[in-house]
Amino acid sequence: MSLYENTIKIYTQYDYELCDISNEANIKLLKLRLDFKEKINPEPVVIKFYVKSENVFAQWSPTAEYIRNIRFDWSKAECKSSAAFGAPVQCLYGADGINSMTCAIADFKTPVSIKCGVCEENAAIEMDIEFFTCMTAKRSSYETIIRLDMRNIRIYDIMRDVSGWWRKSGNLPDMSVPDIAKHPMYSTWYSYHQNIDTEAVVAECKKAYELGMRAVIVDDGWQTDNSERGYAYCGDWKPAIKRIGDMKAFVDAVHSTGMKFILWYSVPFVGKYSEAWNKFKGKFLDSADNDYCVLDPRYREVRDYLTGIYENAVREWGIDGFKLDFIDSLRMTESSNEYNSEMDTEQLEDAIEKLLGDILKRLRAIKPDILIEFRQNYIGPLMQTYGNMLRASDCPYDALTNRMRTLDLRMMSGCGVVHSDMLMWDMSGSAENAARQITNVLFSVPQISVKLNDIPAEHMEMLKFYLSFCDRYCDVLLEGSLHVYQPEMLYSMAYAQKGNRAVAVDFSGVVWNIESGIDEAVYVNAAQKDALYINAENIDGTYDILNCRGKIIEKGTLLRNTLKKFNVPVSGMIIIRR
Repeated sequence: MSLYENTIKIYTQYDYELCDISNEANIKLLKLRLDFKEKINPEPVVIKFYVKSENVFAQWSPTAEYIRNIRFDWSKAECKSSAAFGAPVQCLYGADGINSMTCAIADFKTPVSIKCGVCEENAAIEMDIEFFTCMTAKRSSYETIIRLDMRNIRIYDIMRDVSGWWRKSGNLPDMSVPDIAKHPMYSTWYSYHQNIDTEAVVAECKKAYELGMRAVIVDDGWQTDNSERGYAYCGDWKPAIKRIGDMKAFVDAVHSTGMKFILWYSVPFVGKYSEAWNKFKGKFLDSADNDYCVLDPRYREVRDYLTGIYENAVREWGIDGFKLDFIDSLRMTESSNEYNSEMDTEQLEDAIEKLLGDILKRLRAIKPDILIEFRQNYIGPLMQTYGNMLRASDCPYDALTNRMRTLDLRMMSGCGVVHSDMLMWDMSGSAENAARQITNVLFSVPQISVKLNDIPAEHMEMLKFYLSFCDRYCDVLLEGSLHVYQPEMLYSMAYAQKGNRAVAVDFSGVVWNIESGIDEAVYVNAAQKDALYINAENIDGTYDILNCRGKIIEKGTLLRNTLKKFNVPVSGMIIIRR
């Protein structure tokens, strides 16, 4: 076992019980009970333990971003989590990708952090679990289960089990995913920002549909004629007179192109120039000294107001889905730490769950296949119960970060479909360079955000080819069993398998050892050289090599038990068929 026995200690001023309830080899389950005697805002409670560093090379968590190395014990790598931020899990693993220790918490709502760092004196890894890291409402007791998983299996298999454990322990239903959520989409954000033009968007939709996109996400700007960044005009959610005018006519025009219509809302924000500002003043989570504030969902009036807005948008305008933004801004402050009689829910975490539950229930009553997008970092187990599209957070033009974030999401997503951040690129560059934006996010649904009529012919061929590829291999890419390698390098290679088909993407010149039982294998070149390497121990057959525009540039025969280099161009692929 990787855990140093008898090193688990708890640091708290409160009465507690910490019991071992384990019933499975190499998985230790600890039940924590805290008794505060009276209703209080709890001070932090810390549990410490030590892990052998012998096989530890790196660490991973859903919010690790670029910090994946093993840090000092005085500056630990930290995974923060709450109902609307991240997820409570941190993995320590070896250079071979095999798990050494994964620490997860059953309570995915209460603010908690998990930290790890090496002790210089003895080379042991010190891990801390800190509960109540942010302000929470008063409570008299607390209970949860800590899972210490020490099985020697790959961390993507560990995370698959942890995701299932969360759903089971939290009685979370699986979120149904409409088929449309699995198709490429068009977004107005990077291409238009707030300068939305209805005629231009409808024209984009016509072109987008021809290319294989099936929904448009109309982003920020539809609710205000003001183009200044910020949210001072949010809160009323009425179509801007000059930009939109008749929203129903706009939605109908988009529908006439064959596209679904998804609309952006900044869920909790109310700006000082909105009518809602005075209506809800005093019911904010933060100070009213700002240009915009965050509504407090512990008030039923707030929840009913927000839910009613979305309900009316579906009934009156006929929209098909929502991009619900900034849910991770729902957090307690000094301005909102007291409960009052006008609230019907004491805990903010419970109020967030009620709000999202009300939204989903009422929208599904009107449109059962409603689309709901959530953005990193509100992508934890609770959020996955209410959103069926989980999008990587904003990283314009940054294919590396988009790759990292989409694969991080795939590592822990149990239900919803993962979407890339919106894709944009330089029109003056090569089609191969433009294609990098797509090849780095193939295990997610691509959202395109460039002006389609400005795309050069070669870029257009590339885009059409790769979007058709995403649809043709959709079940493998999005639903197949995902295998990822070297998360500490922001992933060197990944592949997904479903049935007898597999798709792999090489990011750094890795040899793909194709598993047995594969009749069709696709290897995409997202690396920097015109070469791919395949170990064909378990497969033989014919192959086609394609460039990024889908043109076949070489055909051949592959013999079993060979290790071969293929001259696959950058952003191209090889398809092997038995």
